[in-house]
Amino acid sequence: MKKNISIILTCMLILPCLASAQQDRIYQNSSLNAIDSIKNEIQSLIIRNKSLKAEQEKLLREMQSLEETVETKNKTVKRLKSEAQKASDIYARHKEVLEYPIEDPDQLKSEILLQESKNKFLMGQLMDVQDQQKVRKLKLADLQFEKRSLLLELKEKEFHYEEQSRKYEMEIARLQDELEFHLSQEQEIQMMLQQLQAERETFPHLIQRLKQENEDLEHKINHLNRRIEFTKRENTHLKNKRALFTKVNEGDLISSKNTLETLQEEVSQLRMAYDTLSDKAQSRLSARKEKTEILKQIVDLDKENQVLREQIATIKEQIEKAQY
Repeated sequence: MKKNISIILTCMLILPCLASAQQDRIYQNSSLNAIDSIKNEIQSLIIRNKSLKAEQEKLLREMQSLEETVETKNKTVKRLKSEAQKASDIYARHKEVLEYPIEDPDQLKSEILLQESKNKFLMGQLMDVQDQQKVRKLKLADLQFEKRSLLLELKEKEFHYEEQSRKYEMEIARLQDELEFHLSQEQEIQMMLQQLQAERETFPHLIQRLKQENEDLEHKINHLNRRIEFTKRENTHLKNKRALFTKVNEGDLISSKNTLETLQEEVSQLRMAYDTLSDKAQSRLSARKEKTEILKQIVDLDKENQVLREQIATIKEQIEKAQY
């Protein structure tokens, strides 16, 4: 009976553990969903970071191209300034020539007008180049500002990414702690199941012994029934005998009464023994039913433990996948 109580208490302890394990699995599933959401967000940030890097490289190439263009324009401006200076020198020389008498003033005037037109054309080109250079500088400044904005945005994304990574690592550590806790619980449950298994292995011998005791009790009950039947017949015979001797001898009647009372007491004792044996037999039968019910509970508990082990193995695989 003590073993039965211990088995029932063990089952009562295991069932809350299984309920707690079910709640932990629900919480782990929600945690894994949150981790998957964080991983997806991190993946999108990585893709965005790659696109920003590609855009940055493109801007750097454009800026380098603009710098080369500006350098080319600067060389062109220097060349135009040099040509303008040469034109100015020629104009100055022609002006000096005008101070002296000239045989053909019309030709000199034509040359001066031609040189002035060349100078004006060169100055116009120089002004166009300077305007283009200013536009290029403004565009370069805009590109540099945009580059700084993109770099700031990139740093901000990297900061958020590191923060999310820290949270993700903390969540992984927490899940690992919970997994270790559940593994320890699983080991405790397995130890209890091993103990129950060891006790269950003793049940066939116990059942065999109870069957033998029940057979012995049935033999005793049959023997008592035969004795009771014999006593009843003997009692009837004594009653007939008492009726026969009532008229003959009063003393014999008293003796017969005493004998009858003795026999009735024996019958009562036999009935009490029969009731006791019947109660014992019923107790043995109820104990056998209780053992059968406990065996059924142990089998159900073993099935639930198998489901729990499979779910813990699934959680392990999910955490290992999340770590990679």
